Amino acid sequence: MTEPAQVARPALPDRPRRFRWRYYAARTAMVLLLLGVAAALATGGRPQDRLRPREGDIARERVVAPYDFRVQKDDATLRREQEAAAVAVPPLFAVDARVTEDDLTRFAAFQDQLVAAVSDASSSPEERVGRVRSLGVPLSDEAARALSAAGRARRALRNVSDWLNEILAAGVVAEKRGGTLMGYRSVTVRDANTEALRPVATLYDRREAIALIEHRARSGDPADPRAARAAVELAAPFLNPNVVQDRAETEWRRVQARGAVPSTLGLVQKDELIVDANQRVDRLAARKLTSLR
Repeated sequence: MTEPAQVARPALPDRPRRFRWRYYAARTAMVLLLLGVAAALATGGRPQDRLRPREGDIARERVVAPYDFRVQKDDATLRREQEAAAVAVPPLFAVDARVTEDDLTRFAAFQDQLVAAVSDASSSPEERVGRVRSLGVPLSDEAARALSAAGRARRALRNVSDWLNEILAAGVVAEKRGGTLMGYRSVTVRDANTEALRPVATLYDRREAIALIEHRARSGDPADPRAARAAVELAAPFLNPNVVQDRAETEWRRVQARGAVPSTLGLVQKDELIVDANQRVDRLAARKLTSLR
């Protein structure tokens, strides 16, 4: 028969306490571990400190690349280069052949109607003027009277037809400012499946096209200023812009140009000297130190 388990008794005042080795050993080990971690953290921060000199500072110690790495551009430089790349992409314009065809077709129909209206010898001059003004092309009273004469009308129509074909073939844009389109002296023009960089000077806007027609009409018949004004009024309704900007494609090409700008300045190889002790840190060395850090 086993003896009953002994009940733990509290230490009596006159009885010596036993030294608890395990208790103090565990706490001593914990303190030593914490001190070791703190020392490791402090030591680990020191290499980073030596990589923080700014441009113009004096390096306190020699820094050599511990491995290969790429030198990153700073954000401001990268953004500036990306915007420059985007701006270098000229706007893309596309020739709208439907506008050209519509303008020339409408002018041809008007031409036939005008010739028929002024060729009726049995009509009075006032009747012919009324017929000219009823054809749907806005004409002043003076221009309508000038075109009511069959010979003048045929001559004006023939000249305007030639000028319209020439100008529309060259290309008409909505507006140019200071000889530029959207600030560019040259733009990319897409015609069907071909593209070419064209000087803006080879394109007309409506103001330039009308001025050209007026100049040619006056030069061709300086003795008949009414005919020149009539030619301008005849041509104006058929000079619609047939070269229009492709905004979506232009922006897409600029996005691609921004993305093509490299974000790095180059490569630093292992054991390459970045900055020597007591040497002033220049811009490139500062970028290398920042990239390494």
